[in-house]
Amino acid sequence: MFEIIYEDSVLYAVTAFFVTAGIVWFLIIRTNFLNISPRLKRLISYILIGILIIVVFMIFDNHSSTYIETVNTS
Repeated sequence: MFEIIYEDSVLYAVTAFFVTAGIVWFLIIRTNFLNISPRLKRLISYILIGILIIVVFMIFDNHSSTYIETVNTS
């Protein structure tokens, strides 16, 4: 039973997403306390959110390729 759980790519993807989202959230909160211009704070926030979006695209790409591979082998 546990072998199936450890082979599930969805669990790894969800873990990666939440870890990345937590790091991005933490860094955005920490950015608000920096003594820099609001424009630079906003730019840093946009870059961090962009990184999160890239991670989401990578997760979806992984899911689709895993699904296609599973469908073609069965």
